[in-house]
Amino acid sequence: METEENKKNTTVSIPDLNTHKITLNDEYIFPEANYRDNFLYAKGFFSNMRKIKLKLIKDIPNPEFNEIYISPKIRFNNTYDKFLIGFNFKNQSFFDQKFLYSFTPTYSTGTGQLTGSGGVAYSFLPAESIFRSLTFGVSGSYFHYDYDLAYRKGSIYSNINFRKNPRSTVGRSVGISYNYFERDLSPLMIANNDYDKYNLWSVGYGYNDSQSIHEKSLGISTQWMEDFHKVTAEGFYRWEFAPRQKLSVRLFCRIFHKKQYKE
Repeated sequence: METEENKKNTTVSIPDLNTHKITLNDEYIFPEANYRDNFLYAKGFFSNMRKIKLKLIKDIPNPEFNEIYISPKIRFNNTYDKFLIGFNFKNQSFFDQKFLYSFTPTYSTGTGQLTGSGGVAYSFLPAESIFRSLTFGVSGSYFHYDYDLAYRKGSIYSNINFRKNPRSTVGRSVGISYNYFERDLSPLMIANNDYDKYNLWSVGYGYNDSQSIHEKSLGISTQWMEDFHKVTAEGFYRWEFAPRQKLSVRLFCRIFHKKQYKE
């Protein structure tokens, strides 16, 4: 079925000939941002409710199911948590998705307590805009940084990827985030008036040109909290002057300002 040029919406009437299921783009021929709304069952009140399906290997998603990918996780965190044992639950597949989540509950062998991390994100993919994608997300984690001392982190962030020509190798992005940290304090740390809570803001801009011969990138970011401010700039250039022979140059600069007192 073809639509008129520059026409965004088209209404199609399908006769009721004992139709069981209606499907669009069944073989994924046309690229889409969301494949989950391409089918409709014509009979049954609950027939269009997606069932949960657990999978161990990430693959092409089945739009008729809410697929959850499960993978075991074992890693060494630090001297206090030691080994973390758990499972990761996420819905990210091979195709881009607007809504993503990932949760990793773990058991800390060093403290005998439950720890873990998780986050959710949602991306807007406007068809006609200066943005290629606009993502908002939240995340959190709970671990230990010393004996019987835990820390909690919560984050809110947003990333903007600017639209580009599909044939172009140039990409530009802007990111902003807010991080809230809270930690348990020992009696000595309380006596020294250490921070138990603090807020960290970050803003950054990234530019990259991934040409095969002349690759270059530039990143500028700034971070600040109650008693410090940091500005960072980094540039990278790689020249492949002969097959399998490359020359790389990296420039890095950081300015750090810290207050000499705590309010």
